[in-house]
Amino acid sequence: MSILYWGRGFERFKASLKAQRPGKRFPGHVYSKTNLDDLSSELTMHGDELQVVVLAPASQQELDALLKLAPILSGMSVVILLPNDNSKMTETAHRLHPRFVTSDGQPLADVAEVVLNVVRKSQPQGS
Repeated sequence: MSILYWGRGFERFKASLKAQRPGKRFPGHVYSKTNLDDLSSELTMHGDELQVVVLAPASQQELDALLKLAPILSGMSVVILLPNDNSKMTETAHRLHPRFVTSDGQPLADVAEVVLNVVRKSQPQGS
């Protein structure tokens, strides 16, 4: 299983995933990309291997730039972590058709739980 993270707060996200599975090793690969070009390349080359893509833009400008990746993200399980509850950002985020959108004002554990549920559901039965 692979989870790709882009944007701010990667270490906090990894810690939150680990907290959702106390005492258990995470059974997959969780990694990040730091710029849009790397994200685009990774999605193009390895998108079919990803269970979840977590996007954490720091600004409306970054979120607007992510819209250019909408065709690549189509059909992928996308989770978006916004820096605030700004209605324009929320509206823009929904244009990427995510499974889940939240903001920094909400517990990061909620994001981790959603991601783990998507991963569980994407695994073959009996795994």
